[in-house]
Amino acid sequence: MASRRSRGRGVTPGTVRGTDKNWLSDGMDERRQNHAEDFCKSALGQCTTCKVCGSKQARCVDARVTDGNGATSSWRCDACGQQFIRNISPEKMAQYYQEDLHVMLTARKAQEANA
Repeated sequence: MASRRSRGRGVTPGTVRGTDKNWLSDGMDERRQNHAEDFCKSALGQCTTCKVCGSKQARCVDARVTDGNGATSSWRCDACGQQFIRNISPEKMAQYYQEDLHVMLTARKAQEANA
């Protein structure tokens, strides 16, 4: 059975979709999609400070990839019940992707140097 992450997304890299431009270089659409999905999965279950009551019991209950490979997450405070949404633009997600890619390449170079 094929993984749902292995399917192409049908977007031509470097094209404009609405007002969002696909991030980084051509030919990396699947990696960007996977990175955005991993970013969303890592948010699930995390806690942050509630915008209303200030308690640190606001928990991420849902996270999704948006058009252009941005991300949106839904949060609910266990203390007061307040619900709110956080969005990460495709541009900001591209910055996170660049930083993660740089760390990965640096680690790979260090590993090759030690081998």
